[in-house]
Amino acid sequence: MVVSIVLIAAFSIFYVKSNQLDTPVFEEISEIQQFESHEIQGVVLSELPQDIVPIDIVVEAEFCSLTLAPDAPHGTVKVEGECDSANGQFEFITNNQPDQKELTVSYRSSKSIFFNLGNEHADDVMNRNHLIVHLPVDSAINLTVIHNKGSLDMDFSGIPLNYLNINSHFSEVEMRNMIKNPLVLSEFFLEQAMGELKLRNFENFRFSTMNFDFSMGDFTLSSNGLFYRSAAIHMDSSMFSGRIEFPENVKIINQLKPRSGKVFITEQPQLEKNVEVTLEGDCAFGELTIAQ
Repeated sequence: MVVSIVLIAAFSIFYVKSNQLDTPVFEEISEIQQFESHEIQGVVLSELPQDIVPIDIVVEAEFCSLTLAPDAPHGTVKVEGECDSANGQFEFITNNQPDQKELTVSYRSSKSIFFNLGNEHADDVMNRNHLIVHLPVDSAINLTVIHNKGSLDMDFSGIPLNYLNINSHFSEVEMRNMIKNPLVLSEFFLEQAMGELKLRNFENFRFSTMNFDFSMGDFTLSSNGLFYRSAAIHMDSSMFSGRIEFPENVKIINQLKPRSGKVFITEQPQLEKNVEVTLEGDCAFGELTIAQ
């Protein structure tokens, strides 16, 4: 069983790296280790198994539309996009079973592997707009997406993310995690300028600290369920209009420093608030609404 990622992008670079040198990542595994996540009286216990080395994936895309969505019936994950200048199909599969369409690469290699997709000056085998990468189901992914001038739609449901870094400019971005099994992130970075950002199901993105850098646009972080982990959100935002929606079980600790901006907080009274979320950082030349 594998986790599959499909990428379609113009002017894109796909980079995959793993530091695990001793054991083939894609070898058959009789007993698959699963990520454990247990909710016990409002507390989440979740740890990445020590013997799993996260695989770093960096996607750079410009002037295109990217979509990341799970394919639940097949246990795979697909990343798709639309780009005018890209053509054809190119599949990159790491299952050691190559055929005429497949190219096998070992993640044990310490070298960086780059793919330039949709570039008319690239080699013919690279000049494609369709990329498939199969990963072991027991892997963890450190995902960085650098996206400019277009749209980015990402559904992280079922994707084994360990680290998430989204850097976007002049784009419309929507992110969500629709399933109750949450993403438990070691690090979470969101940076966007000159665009619109919507993050849905905020309660299913679990982290200790989130770094949120937003300027010149609109953003909404919305929740549909309870928070199970106390967290800190460090904001550096300017010239924006934003809204953050928290569940009723969250105690909001506001340490933001508004500079020529406004922060409105509407907190619903509730007998028990078992999770604290601290907001800190700068909020300049903008208007932020925090609601429950």
